[in-house]
Amino acid sequence: MDLVWDAIALHTTAGVPPRKRPEIALVQLGAAIDVGYASIDVVAAALPEILEHWPRLAFKDELLRYFDRLYERNPAAALQSPVVAEIVERRRGVRAANACDVIARAPFAE
Repeated sequence: MDLVWDAIALHTTAGVPPRKRPEIALVQLGAAIDVGYASIDVVAAALPEILEHWPRLAFKDELLRYFDRLYERNPAAALQSPVVAEIVERRRGVRAANACDVIARAPFAE
């Protein structure tokens, strides 16, 4: 159970997962591929089969909507997340480069 918790808790932490157990590093790599922070070259050959078994189901749009709903429910808690802080910037019209833009540009046709 600790392994699963660590993998989830650390999947957005830069530099730590590769120094932990391989399962933790793989969760971070998978999440990074999903949002466009890591290249899909790692899984390019298997990507069609992966997407056939586990379709993305409009992942990019749904993830951004999730962040927006998180902010709606609890702005104070949401501000603890740098990604959700960027949703706040979007609402105020600030258009700095941010993780949300990276997610929207992830190389998946959805």
